[in-house]
Amino acid sequence: MLNYLKEKLKAYITVNNPDLLVKLQNDNDLNGYLERKVSAGIRLILDLLAEDKPGYVIEELVMQQMTADLRPSRYNYILEILKGRFETHYQRLSEIGMLSYVTLEILTHSGDVFDQQGFSEKNKENACLEALIRIRIRDYFIQ
Repeated sequence: MLNYLKEKLKAYITVNNPDLLVKLQNDNDLNGYLERKVSAGIRLILDLLAEDKPGYVIEELVMQQMTADLRPSRYNYILEILKGRFETHYQRLSEIGMLSYVTLEILTHSGDVFDQQGFSEKNKENACLEALIRIRIRDYFIQ
């Protein structure tokens, strides 16, 4: 089960936090990170097994625990803004296979805004945050 959870976590990060994936790969720490996250979930796994919870419930609850600090996804937030507010750029980048790369670049360019605004589940719908990110996206395309 532990290897399965590592693979599930890696898949989650690949889709939702590719910036983290790139950093971990560059630091040669992907496997270590996955090991630490899964190890931190072992106590929960043991507790749920003791409660006789089915495997799919254990998997879901442990994944929620392991990904709590990875949500919401800044990467997906930027993708949604690109798709909704910068449709032409989104389509063009998607067609030429550069959407992920440019989204990661914009994320790097916008990281301080996310940090200053305290990006979280609570404020991901904040209009001010979205406006600031749209400005950063626009600036990225202008440069």
